[in-house]
Amino acid sequence: MTPVRFSPGSSLTYTLSAYDPTTTVSDNIHIQYKTDNSYSQLLSIETIDPNQYITILIDGGYLKLTVGMGGQQITLKSPSKISDDKVHSLHFKRKHTEIEYSFDSVPGNVSLAASGTLEFGQITRLLLGGRYRNYHFSGCLLAMEYNKITPFEDLDSSSIRSVGLSPGSCEAKHSPTVKPQPTQGNNVVTKAKTGDNNGNIVEPTMGGNTRRSSGLSLPFIIIIAIGAFLCILVLTYGISRFARRKQGEYKTNEEKRMGDIEYDKLSLRVTDAYEVPPPKRELYM
Repeated sequence: MTPVRFSPGSSLTYTLSAYDPTTTVSDNIHIQYKTDNSYSQLLSIETIDPNQYITILIDGGYLKLTVGMGGQQITLKSPSKISDDKVHSLHFKRKHTEIEYSFDSVPGNVSLAASGTLEFGQITRLLLGGRYRNYHFSGCLLAMEYNKITPFEDLDSSSIRSVGLSPGSCEAKHSPTVKPQPTQGNNVVTKAKTGDNNGNIVEPTMGGNTRRSSGLSLPFIIIIAIGAFLCILVLTYGISRFARRKQGEYKTNEEKRMGDIEYDKLSLRVTDAYEVPPPKRELYM
């Protein structure tokens, strides 16, 4: 199959037809994958009975397979961590009550405490990718098959609903770092910057040149400063001339009145003012 990459939030749902109920007495799962997740859900097989299910989780960096069947639950765990972004595999095979499995070619087996024919179902859907402890699966699935169902072989089927899948190579990292690519003339496209040394925003252009998207050039700033200085100078001179337009010598009213007096016509007869009248004479008869 073609490898399929999952990003956080990606998922694939394969819904089985309600008109063709699927009940099994044997189950076969084969998955090949790579991820660096410590917590997420890789696969969930659901039935109409909530007590019957198969889930494959990544828990603390370990792969954990849980089977709910026959009124009991068993959990299988990988012997080592698988969250190293390397290729790992899981094989699971059940027939009635006997289970065989292997984590990265490390085999194991277990038996369910039941007798006779043990059926699993009715299966309703398969969910690849999902959330566990609020973490979504991200990584790559190189192979996936359940009872000859291969969802990635027919992604356009009406039974499949997928979100955010990227079919292709699994060699790329989950969040690849984009590096500048060479262009013609051995020039390099520069990355966008938030600002240069003058606080201007710089946008990338071809040939390694940059274009300022905002800001004024230094000569233009100098011209504006000189113009502002000259305006202030002219305004100051005008104000000073206006303030001095009526300056000169003025005479107050008192000075004017004093100036109108003719001092040479003034005379003061002190003798007249202080002349003593002659004594009266009394006559006796």
